[in-house]
Amino acid sequence: MTPEKDSKRADKPRSLVTPNRMQQVGILLTGSLDKLSHNFPETPVSVRHSKMCPAVEKPHCPRTFLIKQPRKW
Repeated sequence: MTPEKDSKRADKPRSLVTPNRMQQVGILLTGSLDKLSHNFPETPVSVRHSKMCPAVEKPHCPRTFLIKQPRKW
């Protein structure tokens, strides 16, 4: 390394930059944590995930299965 680069590194210690950087990251995280907070409904999970019941039940129609086969003569 050249002596110029060594003198520049001595002028700027990296440890002084870190706390300021950490404060900026902390500020960013507090803003994002507010965005991530959810207001969960107070209804129980079993009620929300229960199966919906139809108002009118459909009539059951048995399906006729047609097997396609060649005719025997």
